[in-house]
Amino acid sequence: MFSDDGILKDGLYESFDDFRQRILNLSKYRPSQLRKGQYIYSYCAGKYTEYVKHLYDNVGDDVDCFYKDENIDKFLKFIYDSIIYDKFINKEI
Repeated sequence: MFSDDGILKDGLYESFDDFRQRILNLSKYRPSQLRKGQYIYSYCAGKYTEYVKHLYDNVGDDVDCFYKDENIDKFLKFIYDSIIYDKFINKEI
């Protein structure tokens, strides 16, 4: 069972590969007018709002996948790492 952040499963944090694959699988069912990067960005902005906002405010276009599908893996890695950092080290963003 996943926690609110979508990472915690049965008391363990899912790996980045599992996190990535779960979101990529969701993108298979996106509306046809959205590119994969647009869908993934929008999905994450709704589910992981504070981390996407942090990316937007502090990191910039190098990781943003809304306009560049080739940034999907970097974007998902940033979101995943931010959640893990927040849960174990920082406790808040």
